[in-house]
Amino acid sequence: MKKRVLTAIGCVGLLAVLAAAGFGERKTAEEVREPEPSPASRSLFCWDSDTLSGDDLGSLCTVLDRAGISEVYHSIPEEMLLSGGADEFLSAMGDRGTAVYLLDGDAEWAWESGGESLIYRLDLILEANAALPEEDRIRGLMADVEPYLLEDWDDEEGRADLLDRYAQGVETAYRCAQENGLELLLCVPSFYDSACPELLDRIVSDGCDGIAVMNYDRTDEYGQMADEVELAREHGKRVICIAELQAPGRHELTEINTYYGVGLRPLLASWEVLADRFDYSGLSFSYHYYAPLLELLEDGSGLSLPESPEA
Repeated sequence: MKKRVLTAIGCVGLLAVLAAAGFGERKTAEEVREPEPSPASRSLFCWDSDTLSGDDLGSLCTVLDRAGISEVYHSIPEEMLLSGGADEFLSAMGDRGTAVYLLDGDAEWAWESGGESLIYRLDLILEANAALPEEDRIRGLMADVEPYLLEDWDDEEGRADLLDRYAQGVETAYRCAQENGLELLLCVPSFYDSACPELLDRIVSDGCDGIAVMNYDRTDEYGQMADEVELAREHGKRVICIAELQAPGRHELTEINTYYGVGLRPLLASWEVLADRFDYSGLSFSYHYYAPLLELLEDGSGLSLPESPEA
């Protein structure tokens, strides 16, 4: 496997140029503009490589139609991405006008102050896109990096160093994404606003095009992401509200964390309320993830879905 270092080296050199051009500087209130209304009022996380081709791809397309999904965050193995093994999937999404983002991440990436693993994935996207027609190209990276899973999160001094490294890494990767016409989206938990508000402000303002908030508490879905939406509004960034669909018992999920037991109609009703209350054009909504969504649709709980909520 050839080692991709050119992009990382080039991006380190780009930082001085970007700083001189004003990248990373805080904008005034007058300069901040809300994102255009999102074309992806609903999106989907998918980790299943079987859906990249054949009958399973057909099943995925059916789910996208039935659930009103127009944006997909899909895990794609590197060898498939570079060998053309994902081309059938990307072509199908291109024909549908469905935006695709590579879904990848690891908690250990949070230690990389240079954003090496994030930049590596951005480089993979660029290499894959070079062989694809424009309509089939991957838009960017949905980075699922969870520093709170690391031991140092529980140590006050260790956490401070960890979070500073993580912030530096996403800032560097974001500049690389911007320079190469790609987007960088970051998965975040709903507790950053209370556990590490400085980090949240930093990564929203200077480290991404948008955040995807794991809003997994059905008792207070508005309060769980109110701060995140206001930060996104302040900086003109996207914010994606993720709903959990997995069955309780997995990953310590309880009934209150997931819509598995209550079905899709209450979820869609909740999204309509959130869209109305937040009234922010950069807000959109996402299902986590494909397999349980397929199950809910097959058992009838998601039949005849209402129209997508306006973001």
